[in-house]
Amino acid sequence: MSESVSVSKGRLIVEVIVVMVAYLVFSVVLAIVFYLAGAGFTLAALEALQAPGGEKLLLGPAFLSLPLVMILTILVILGLQKLRGEGLLQLGLKRPASWSKAGFIGAGLAAFILVLAVGLQHVLSSFGLEQDASDFGVLLADPLMFIYGLTAISWFAAAFGEEVLFRGFLMRHFHQLFGGTNIAAGLAVVSQALIFAVLHLNQAVAGAIAAFVIALVFGAAFYKMGRNLWLLIIAHGVYDNAAFLLMYFGADS
Repeated sequence: MSESVSVSKGRLIVEVIVVMVAYLVFSVVLAIVFYLAGAGFTLAALEALQAPGGEKLLLGPAFLSLPLVMILTILVILGLQKLRGEGLLQLGLKRPASWSKAGFIGAGLAAFILVLAVGLQHVLSSFGLEQDASDFGVLLADPLMFIYGLTAISWFAAAFGEEVLFRGFLMRHFHQLFGGTNIAAGLAVVSQALIFAVLHLNQAVAGAIAAFVIALVFGAAFYKMGRNLWLLIIAHGVYDNAAFLLMYFGADS
């Protein structure tokens, strides 16, 4: 994949802003819509949402709507790519030479990240920093939601959606924005990891730090593994499934 496409820095910045604002708006609006669809489009439902602690009512709807949020965000990305005369292929969604090899490498990367994440969690705990995974209780408490988490959320919203958004779209844009050099690639990896971490602050500082480190690994792996997103998508899905299972069986503590 070439980084030589001539695009102005102004356009790169605008495209990043458009996509991230779209992602945030879709996340909030669809969570509210899914909540109201379940609670009823009534004044009482809106009042419950506005009451102290009412934001907790959006946890389940937010998880349920996450795959749709990613679909809409990717459509925005596709629209911007089309305006460039490009598609998702330029973001790294190119067919691996061998799917079996890609699966093996992806699983290996997932195992490495899982060990790294568990080790990091223990290190942070020794400094009094604990990850807050309470939001995931919505997925763990109900068998159907848990299956939804293992499938639609882990594989589509997180593995496919986040890799396209963060490693495919954002990192490529930051790489071009910073000049397209090797140093620019490093800055791009760090930049997308910082945004990824901020979006995980709901898991407390420890969770944001873990997200930052994981995003760094995924970003570096993208460049080291021939800029192929499928390897990262496989690794991300396997890692999220393992993390969900560890939480479900209480082995993450």
